[in-house]
Amino acid sequence: MSSGISKFLLIRDNEKQHVMYFFILYAILGVGIAFGRNSTDVLFFKRFGIEYLPFMYVALSVFLALISILYAAFADRISPERLSILIFGTLICLLVANWAWISFSESHAAYPAYFLLYEAASEVLIVHSAHYLSQNFDSLQAKRLYSIVMAGTQVGIIIGSIILAISAKYIRIQEILLAWSMLLATNIAMIYSWHKKHGGSAYFRPLHKSNDRIRQAASQISYGFSLIRTSKMLRAASFALFFMVITFYILCYSVNRIYTHTFTSESDLSSFFGVLTATTNGIALLLQIFVTNRIIHRFGVKKVNMFFPVTSIVSYLTLLSSYSLAPAILGSINKDAIMPAFRNPVRTIFFNTLPENVQGRARATSVVIVLPLALFVCGLMLILMQKMGEQKYFLVLGIFTACLYLFFNHLMNNAYINEILSTLKAKVLMPAGKAVDSKNTNTQNNSNKQVDYFKNSAATKLFNILMDSYPEKGYELITLNADQHEANLTDQLIQILRPINPQGFSDVLWELYQEQKDTRLQSSILKTLFIQRDPRVSDIIPKLLRSDNLRFQTSAIIGALHQDDQPLRSEAFSLWQHMVSSADTSKQLASLDLLEYLYLSPNSHLNLLPDYKSTVKSLLNQGNARQINTVLTALQCWPEPQFPDISNLLTDIYDHSTALTRILCVKCSRLTYQSEQTLLHKAIEDSNPAVRLEAARVHYEMASNDARDVFVMWLSTGVNGSPLAQNAYLGLLHETSTDNVQFAQIAIIKAEFAELFFYGHQILSKHTGTHSAAFQLVKHILYERIKQYIELAVYAIQGFERDEDTRLLSTCIHSRDTRHVAKACEVLRNFKHRRLGQLLSDLIDQKPVKFSKLHDPLIGETVKSVLLWCKSLPDPWLSLCAKEALKSLA
Repeated sequence: MSSGISKFLLIRDNEKQHVMYFFILYAILGVGIAFGRNSTDVLFFKRFGIEYLPFMYVALSVFLALISILYAAFADRISPERLSILIFGTLICLLVANWAWISFSESHAAYPAYFLLYEAASEVLIVHSAHYLSQNFDSLQAKRLYSIVMAGTQVGIIIGSIILAISAKYIRIQEILLAWSMLLATNIAMIYSWHKKHGGSAYFRPLHKSNDRIRQAASQISYGFSLIRTSKMLRAASFALFFMVITFYILCYSVNRIYTHTFTSESDLSSFFGVLTATTNGIALLLQIFVTNRIIHRFGVKKVNMFFPVTSIVSYLTLLSSYSLAPAILGSINKDAIMPAFRNPVRTIFFNTLPENVQGRARATSVVIVLPLALFVCGLMLILMQKMGEQKYFLVLGIFTACLYLFFNHLMNNAYINEILSTLKAKVLMPAGKAVDSKNTNTQNNSNKQVDYFKNSAATKLFNILMDSYPEKGYELITLNADQHEANLTDQLIQILRPINPQGFSDVLWELYQEQKDTRLQSSILKTLFIQRDPRVSDIIPKLLRSDNLRFQTSAIIGALHQDDQPLRSEAFSLWQHMVSSADTSKQLASLDLLEYLYLSPNSHLNLLPDYKSTVKSLLNQGNARQINTVLTALQCWPEPQFPDISNLLTDIYDHSTALTRILCVKCSRLTYQSEQTLLHKAIEDSNPAVRLEAARVHYEMASNDARDVFVMWLSTGVNGSPLAQNAYLGLLHETSTDNVQFAQIAIIKAEFAELFFYGHQILSKHTGTHSAAFQLVKHILYERIKQYIELAVYAIQGFERDEDTRLLSTCIHSRDTRHVAKACEVLRNFKHRRLGQLLSDLIDQKPVKFSKLHDPLIGETVKSVLLWCKSLPDPWLSLCAKEALKSLA
């Protein structure tokens, strides 16, 4: 029975005790609020006068501002449980003092004092209750459980209102203050015993405590003010709160005028308030338990956020048409049932988008600034309206403020997702998403600091040229360690700048060549200057051709090929041919640098390629890892489309090599694609993502013109190959002009199969029979497939959502921090592709899957049917394990 109720209320097994504690705590708090609200209204309206209510709004604005400033100063410094005890203890003292003032003094000032005390206390309790919950539940739990927990408050208010309705004629109204004090003492005892046993609030992170507490408190309040200025969502929420307060209190004033004139005695009014409060909170309770969490889960917080403003407009229109008891009761239902059932939980969820360590100050600061200001303005307007005599004036004003409230709630909705993403970015570092701009002063400042890597002025000039013409590459270089060798870094600069050839590049290279003693760097500089046909180096080509240094010889050959001097070209070609055909490995390796320049010699293919083929096969057969990498790099410039003789060599090297070498092997597989694709089939399942992506790239380039559509169709069939291979092909599609519709199609298919895997794992987990090793392995594989297919879906989403945001979501989903996961799920639920976001969010939240919602008719509701389905999938490993698991069931 208990399990069924928990399931119906969306409460999970590990949450039952937690929810029950908060439910009972808030129920007791609700009884006290009912005592306070009804006693305040009766004492003030009957013993002081409702005509003074607008003046009390003005006074309350000042009093509430002072109280809220005090709360804001300590909200994020003291744990919410300790702060609860302090608030309740202080309130007990003030209630007992106010009771004594009313009981033993004839001063009428006690009634407005009690009114101010209750109104200020109720506002602080609302804010702090939300803060206390937010530090104990993450966002996903909040959407399911806040309404259930807050229903405890409604239960308490109903119980308290019934008690008051029955006892109104038998006790003095002021005695209720003592009863409220006793309930607050009970709350203190509950909080103390719970946290002594279970520890502090799970998500509370206190701020550093300064020795100067007053200055720190002031700084926290100031920081809260800055939050409203800098956060679009919080700014919109503050304006929404401003107009909501005016809307709410004008409605309160309107309906209370009707009640006060309808019921003439204190006891009658007290009894009516008891029945009315019990009724409105009973409605609120039913909504919170049976409707709120499902409505929020079904339609999302943004749509539900618009509900209360709309019902408020309807309430005013009803009162405007008939200013009588029935419309007043409807108005009370709106403010006392609709507001707590929908507006309050949704606002709490909105504030959960903020960083945890500022939520208390954000909530309190909005109350410090906005609520008092709104009350002050509302009081002044009502005083003015009272002088006009007719109720239609303040009702029309209420409609106007309700419309503005609706508008700013719309702005809150627009800023909601961006606020979540901003909070996540502050928590999760994403270097890949960091843009670099040539005009970015920070990048320029970094570059000025990093030029110390270079020991000569020419290299520094090269670096500055790079930052001006190609800042992205410059940013990569300045992040290297300072102990990198000067020549290596300078050579990287030359390789990057060579195709760009910025103004002044040749002059700097010539200066650098004259300064340098490193032969490798000199050779690299000479190659660049020869390609640019720089006249300053043409005279040294003959000398370099006769040099003993192989690097200089290869540079000279390149230089000669770029000259029109035929005898010089012939001499260079002879040297080139000698290097290729030599038995000396060092000369063979040096000759590989010249492969990309074969096109400069018309007869080189006929004369040199046979020797090159022999050299390449020899080096691949006998060379060490460094030599093999050199050969594979050079083969990227092979002049013919095919070189099938190296197919077996590439496969052998691939099986016994590092990731870098495997990538080079895959790149060279273009030369063997027509005859052999075994290497590509291996590479697409490689453990290294860079190897897999390169394999997909080669396959795409070598396939037919409609390769992209073939890949899209292949990925859209759901389970087709391993997740590793699918991830590689998805990465390739991101590099091509694949459209948004195709990416969305792939994403939804992957999400649906993740749901099927989740369902299968769900069925197998319930199996109580014998669990063979194969059966357990299938369960494990299904669990892995769920995560992998969610990852594939999110990867596909990068094709039609902002790439940086999607990468951030992927990082958060894999995070072990449940708060990050919860915020990522909330972003997913607000994607334009609503079904996809909802499906992924439910899977990440591990919401149970119903068989009736599955899209695959082949999967059934029994363990055997699930295993048969797994066996039928084109997923080799899962299919094999499912086949073995079926044998164990027989």
